[in-house]
Formats: sequence, structure tokens, C-alpha cells
Amino acid sequence: MYRDCLKSAHRIPDGSQRSMYLDYTRQGFRDRARLPHDAAEVRRAVKDAEEQLESMNYYHSIRELKERGEHQATATSSTHTASATIAQVRDSTKKQAITERQATSHHKELQQTTGVLLEEKREVVETWLMAALPELHPDDLATYSQQLVGEGFDSLSLLESELLEDDLDFAKKAHKRAIVRFYKVKPASYA
Repeated sequence: MYRDCLKSAHRIPDGSQRSMYLDYTRQGFRDRARLPHDAAEVRRAVKDAEEQLESMNYYHSIRELKERGEHQATATSSTHTASATIAQVRDSTKKQAITERQATSHHKELQQTTGVLLEEKREVVETWLMAALPELHPDDLATYSQQLVGEGFDSLSLLESELLEDDLDFAKKAHKRAIVRFYKVKPASYA
């Protein structure tokens, strides 16, 4: 199970996320290494690991399908007529020149950097959500991740240590219950 979890984490394309999930996996197994073999807690830990592994593999398969779909769309679009392609290249070149001029300002660079960081945080939260709700609709996934990041739950450590049940009030009831049950989220009275 441990090796399978590590293999799945190694499939994450983003280096920082991959590192974070590898650390998360190692720490999770390390924390539970001394549990008695016949304990109900061990069965729960194994079940949790299996569910998370299944969710991660599902995430990988969706990402790979999406990448293949984008590749096929690119191949299909390349069969357009030459005049349409030339016009697209011309328009693209003009847009690129405008973008390059705008990017020279420090303010623009700062906005771009902030946007990338925000997108990476959303991806971490989306992966966390998909583990509990593997069939979550993309619109709900975007809404929930944006809400959590906006409220400051933008890393695994904050989600796992600080998230309380009331912090999920924006979610649909069934989704909230599934997240609470899957991650054993503490009730609001815990704070």
C-alpha cells in the first residue's frame, strides 16, 4: 500500500505538489506505523489509505484523459486551411506583442506571479476535495476550492489542522457530510 501511494504521488506533474504529497504520504504511514495489528484503528487507516489511493488514481486518469483530449484537439485544429492558420498566427503574434509590452511593468509581473500562486493553491485544494468527492461536478469543484482558498484554507496543513465543520457551510449538504466523514473534520464546538 505504501509503495502504491508513493508511486501515485510520483505521477503528480507539478513538482511542489508532488513533493507535498510524498511528504504527506510518508508522514501518514509513519504516524500509524506503531498501531497494534488487530486494532480497529488499523483497519480504518488501511481503508483511508485505499480510498485516498483510489481518489488519486482517479485524479490521474482524469488528468491524463484531459491531456489526451487537448492533444487530439490540437491535432484536429492543425488541419484547418492555410489562410485561416495564417490569420490566426498573425492575430496571435499581435496579441503576443501587446502582452509582452504590458508584461514589462512591475505591476503586471506581480499580478501574474500572484495568479500563478493562487492557481497552485486552488489545485492543492481541488485535489484534496477530489479525494473525498471523486465525482464532484467541475462547477462545484471550482466554487468550493475558490471558497476555501478565499477563507485561507490554501494548503494541506491548514485544511487538516484548522478546518472546522462550520467552515464548510457553503457546500451542498451531501458534499459537506462526505467531506466531514472522509477527513474526520472537527465540529465547530471543537474550536
